[in-house]
Amino acid sequence: MKNIIVRLRELALTTPTSIDEELEVAERQASLLLAMSGVTEPPVHEQIIERLPRLVVHEVPFLPHSAEIRFVNGVWLMVLNGSEPLVWRRWTLMHEFKHILDAPEAEAGTHRSAISSTTRGAERAAETFAACVLMPRVWVQRIWDEGVREIAVLARIFGVSFDAMRQRLERLDLIPRRKRHPQEILV
Repeated sequence: MKNIIVRLRELALTTPTSIDEELEVAERQASLLLAMSGVTEPPVHEQIIERLPRLVVHEVPFLPHSAEIRFVNGVWLMVLNGSEPLVWRRWTLMHEFKHILDAPEAEAGTHRSAISSTTRGAERAAETFAACVLMPRVWVQRIWDEGVREIAVLARIFGVSFDAMRQRLERLDLIPRRKRHPQEILV
C-alpha cells in the first residue's frame, strides 16, 4: 500500500485553474486522510499526522510564531508553538501539513506560518484542509441534524476553537454568515 502522503499528493492538480479547484482538492485530501487513517468520528486526533513516516513534530514553548516547517535530510520537521492552546496547535498541525503536501521536497526550505509567507490561495487551501480534517462536512451535518446547535458544544465535540467552528458552520450554510474583515480567511 502506498504511503499516505504519496496518495494525498496524487489528488493534487498539476496546474489548478481556480481557487475553487484548489479548495476541492483540499477537501478530497482531507477525506482521504481520514479514510486511510480509519477515523470515523470526532474528535480527530493529531496522531494521524504525527505518526506519518518521514515527518517529525515537536512542540517548543514560546516560539515567536505558530509553526515552522523544514525539509531536512529527507524528513519533514514541523515545530509547533507549545504555548498556544491545544485547539490552535491541532489546527496549525493540520494547516501546516497541507503546506507539506503542496511543497515539492526538492525546493523545500523553511516556512513560517504567516499569510505573508505564501500566496493567499495556498493559505485558503491550508485553512480548508484543516477545517475538513477536523470538522468534516458529513460529520458536522449529522451532528447538526441530531439537534446539536450550540457552537460552543460543537467546538468541544470537534476539538476546535469556537471561531473555527462558527466559521465552518457558516461555510456549510448552517448558520448565517457574519460580515468579515477583508483579510479574514474563511474555512
